[in-house]
Amino acid sequence: MATEVKHRSLKDIVENGPENLEDALWAMQQPGYDKLNAQQRLQLEQDLEDLKKNKPTTQMEIFAKVPDFDELSKREEIKTISQATGQPEYVDNKDLLVGKELIVGYWDFQESTKVPGKDMVKAVAVLKEIDPKTNQNKKVTFTDFSTGILAQLKLVGDWKEGMAIYCPRGLRVSRDYKVKLDNGQEIKGTTYYLNES
Repeated sequence: MATEVKHRSLKDIVENGPENLEDALWAMQQPGYDKLNAQQRLQLEQDLEDLKKNKPTTQMEIFAKVPDFDELSKREEIKTISQATGQPEYVDNKDLLVGKELIVGYWDFQESTKVPGKDMVKAVAVLKEIDPKTNQNKKVTFTDFSTGILAQLKLVGDWKEGMAIYCPRGLRVSRDYKVKLDNGQEIKGTTYYLNES
């Protein structure tokens, strides 16, 4: 006498994904399948295709498919995130641009993401330094909220096609001076400037 195969519930398979081809095929044959929304049906169909192609579906299978660091680092296809997306690298620590010859080739004034109602500037700079991975000049993007770069670029005005600011010594920094906040608290301030001296 044949033993009946017990399946997970359709709800479980939809919420957690099929573990194998049999799961996916069984789920798609159930009366409740037609009552699923379009996104759920599409996901099950994609899961089925992935299983047919023998793609990893569980966390263990995915981990097993990924080689170690040394092997991955030798691949010709390896890219930094800026290379993969075509977006300049974001520099959170502007100290990295202090003293480095660069040209600011684009800027855009926006509302501050730190203090609502205040301004900030988002800029893209091209360094004279060559990126060894691309053999091209390194491009970076950075933001500024202060009386330094933001104030300097406001004096220049809105960016227009063809405008650029040459900084032979990159950025300069003034740090550890006292700043009094609106609530009376004193903190140490740091301000970055576009440096031409």
